[in-house]
Amino acid sequence: MPALPAQRLSEVEAKRVLAAAGIPVVPEHLASSADDAVAAAEGLAQPVVLKVVSPDIQHKSEMGGVLL
Repeated sequence: MPALPAQRLSEVEAKRVLAAAGIPVVPEHLASSADDAVAAAEGLAQPVVLKVVSPDIQHKSEMGGVLL
């Protein structure tokens, strides 16, 4: 099992730790632009969920940061 970092993990980082431990996670891509997000979505099964990733936002859905 991989060592857990001392700092708080983002959702993306936490899923990488889970996957490294052999726990199944859904495919994902961390996009840094709209074009990158579209390209990543084209390679995934539909529907695709778009989530904001920010250490300053704890409740993504409450601020409109989760879209199908």
